Amino acid sequence: MIAGQTGAEPAFQGAADVDLELIDSRTLDANIQELIYTPALHI
Repeated sequence: MIAGQTGAEPAFQGAADVDLELIDSRTLDANIQELIYTPALHI
């Protein structure tokens, strides 16, 4: 879930459901990880 700026309502409320597929990741330092996803239609 991705919340809007206030956190009260979802940012994409009413949008189609999608699945996310992890396509790449890397560790930037001991506390930060970069994760790259691509959307796929939710079936």
